Amino acid sequence: MKNDKYEIIKNGIEAYFAKCDEENDGIKIKKPYTMSGLLCELGMTRTQLEKLSSKPKYSQMFMRAMAKIEAFTEEYALTGALSASAAANSLKYNFGWGEPKDKGDCDEQRSIKIILDGELPRLAE
Repeated sequence: MKNDKYEIIKNGIEAYFAKCDEENDGIKIKKPYTMSGLLCELGMTRTQLEKLSSKPKYSQMFMRAMAKIEAFTEEYALTGALSASAAANSLKYNFGWGEPKDKGDCDEQRSIKIILDGELPRLAE
């Protein structure tokens, strides 16, 4: 029987999305999916989620939940149901959108060495 931390977190994730999609008197209320909302539901900090999601046992579960939030954010921004600036910030900070593919290239200083032949060194002075 599994009633361990994995099952508690899995149930918390399912409960979060169900609350966001609940109906009230037959009217579907759509509460936005957010990382902050998920963290509140789970009673976790972002650091705790990142630590757990790095473990193989939890990674798939968190990746699916995060993909659902990411898709919601992108789709609702494209339809105009979500502020473009709020969506852009969420996608940037929560999902890495807009980051350079190879961060090392941006931090690296580069230089060019020019070697002048013949009379050019004298002219360059």
